[in-house]
Amino acid sequence: MTFDLIGCESEYALGIAEIDAQHRELMDSVNELINQSMEDQIGESIYLKKIIDAIIYHVTRRFGTEERILANTKYEKLEDHKKEHENITAKIVYIRAKTGNEKDEMALYNLTVTFREYFLSHILLYDKAASEFFREGIYS
Repeated sequence: MTFDLIGCESEYALGIAEIDAQHRELMDSVNELINQSMEDQIGESIYLKKIIDAIIYHVTRRFGTEERILANTKYEKLEDHKKEHENITAKIVYIRAKTGNEKDEMALYNLTVTFREYFLSHILLYDKAASEFFREGIYS
């Protein structure tokens, strides 16, 4: 199983190069984690923590980019958008904190569920709704 979601014709692509590139980087990190675990090479929680740290980096970078761009516009739902970013980041940070305290397979499962249920729905529900404002913020 891999997340191959951000292609040219993907329903997750916003058509904004900077944001779509960050989505791809994030999905590459998630794919690396999933592929390694499926090969049963995850072994140590150190590896899992390293990959989750990379995911946290990409998520916070991506969310920061979105917030910076939207702040340049009159996007009336910016605070809701930021709150959603905080919720997703908190879930991933919580999963990272639990790594090593529970089976790593459970942390991996929780991470993939978080991506499916929260991150991907965030793109479809929040980012797509704000896509005009992203374009305005980038090109203004």
